[in-house]
Amino acid sequence: MTTRTHRWCVIVAASTTAVLLDAGVADANQDPLIGKTYAEAAEKISEWSSTPVVNSTVGDALPRDDCIVTSWRKVRKLDASGNERPTEHLLNLNCSQVLATPGHPGNSLATPEGREEARLQKRAEFINTHPAYCEREPEACISFCERNPERCTIDLDALRG
Repeated sequence: MTTRTHRWCVIVAASTTAVLLDAGVADANQDPLIGKTYAEAAEKISEWSSTPVVNSTVGDALPRDDCIVTSWRKVRKLDASGNERPTEHLLNLNCSQVLATPGHPGNSLATPEGREEARLQKRAEFINTHPAYCEREPEACISFCERNPERCTIDLDALRG
């Protein structure tokens, strides 16, 4: 009887953990600031009539506006009279490159973010070095370059004809 009870407890605990982890991932995916660049987050925070403040930074490979928000919290302050001061949002930033290279920190190819960045870099390099492909498949090149304009050096207007 105790073995059966033990198994039941393990199953319930595992199920509860899975549900809680899924909920945490869903919340992070819907967070308005996490995963955004500092510039995007600062713009959003300004819309909220608040002030962005850098709380911590990891890495120094990127300009501040390109750093990625990894976490944040809202802070309300009181002045000496007890009146509420403007709200601040404390941001924790990752300023490492999106993909690690020799001597420069960033995401590993073992991570989903690293693999995605490597895929995008490879695709952009192919498009930029094979104009004949883009002439044969203009929609594919236009679609990629419109989503990733900073990666493309081809003339989109010429492809659109």
